[in-house]
Amino acid sequence: MSKNQLPELLKLAEQYFRQQNYALAKTVLGTILHGYPSNPRANELLAYIIGNDGDLQGAIKLLEKAASSSDCAPAVHYELGGIYLSRDDDEKAVISFEKAASLGFKTFELYFKHGQSLAKLGFFHRAIEQFNLAKNINESIPELFFNLAKLHEYLGDYSKALQEYEGVIDIDPTYAPAWIGGGRLLRNKGDLAAALNAFDKALSVDASNPEALYLKGSLLRSLRRYSEAIEVYSRCLKVAPDFPFLFGAYVNTKLLICDWGDYDQDLERIKLALLESSEVIPPFPLLALVDDPGLQLLASEVWANHETKNIQQFQV
Repeated sequence: MSKNQLPELLKLAEQYFRQQNYALAKTVLGTILHGYPSNPRANELLAYIIGNDGDLQGAIKLLEKAASSSDCAPAVHYELGGIYLSRDDDEKAVISFEKAASLGFKTFELYFKHGQSLAKLGFFHRAIEQFNLAKNINESIPELFFNLAKLHEYLGDYSKALQEYEGVIDIDPTYAPAWIGGGRLLRNKGDLAAALNAFDKALSVDASNPEALYLKGSLLRSLRRYSEAIEVYSRCLKVAPDFPFLFGAYVNTKLLICDWGDYDQDLERIKLALLESSEVIPPFPLLALVDDPGLQLLASEVWANHETKNIQQFQV
């Protein structure tokens, strides 16, 4: 194949690709790559084809080969970054997204995914910058506002976080995680009635949401509405019996109304859970149940590990 034939063959391969005639496109691309194995466009198109066929590793190799060329399209770096992100190779994802942006690829999807990869690496301020760039392009995506809310919450800017949660709800009033996040912040600032309303809104959308049930139960407990709290905790135990610290809160609240009926078996369940390092009860509520230094140490270690967990996965 002569070099003069290359533009026409690439044009033909792109035509077959757009028509979804991948078998013919693959044949033409094979001919091109036989003569010009480093051609970035041919490697890119073939990567998409074999990736759709399930050969993700092969697709990555071809995209990496295409990306090594100074003539490759910016979209190659974006697609490669997306694959890295999906495989939790976040450092490579960031490099690819930054390269795509430097070559002029500036889309909502790029900024959103770049923000996700930065957030997962703990670069929260830089992630916020990327999400705000995405917001400048499209303000109708609730997941975008939700991610911004989580980041501001992690950084301690609770008023801004609450504003972003409200932005989610303005777009989609059925977005239960935003009601939950907003309710949690409202409770922390002392607006208990608004917080309770937020948890109820979340449960009106998703009646079995364990986080909403747990937080509502805890709020009712703090309001000394113990019987209502126990009822909500019971509902939560039915749908998510291993939800962190739920069972301990349930048992401890029962004692506040002098319900000792299942004390022995409840305490045994807590002991077994702590021996397995399960998140069953914080150390201080445990002290109200039993004075056991060994169990207190286990509970403290579990609680400390819970408090230092990595940032949760951001919305996709």
